[in-house]
Amino acid sequence: MSLIELFKSQLAFTMAEPAEILREIEQKKTVKDLTFLPVCLSFHQNGMAFPAAWRESLKDPAMDVLTEEERQILSDIGDVLGSTGLQGQLDQLHLLQIRLKNQLDAASQHYATSGKLYRSLGLMGGVLLVILLW
Repeated sequence: MSLIELFKSQLAFTMAEPAEILREIEQKKTVKDLTFLPVCLSFHQNGMAFPAAWRESLKDPAMDVLTEEERQILSDIGDVLGSTGLQGQLDQLHLLQIRLKNQLDAASQHYATSGKLYRSLGLMGGVLLVILLW
């Protein structure tokens, strides 16, 4: 289950505040790799507004592996939570989920095309190195 799906289900069933939902989600094993979640909660508990805490937590060095588009989508999640009524939040989260799916599809396609090239180059480089050393 993705982070957005967890937010959507928690919103639909509890209608709790974003920070409360984040506390619930953070306890799940499926999101333990998302190190920015506890950072966000820490910022929020220290008095920072939730959207600002969310954005600041995305500046964590562990999040440097994200592309700018992925980082923007995650930033938009923080802006959506608690900003409108329940249905508006669910609709906006659904749109962000579609954007993330498109990012995943593009990354998968890039891996499929570039992965073969890099494997072939590695193999050919290894063969060339063996020939030169022999």
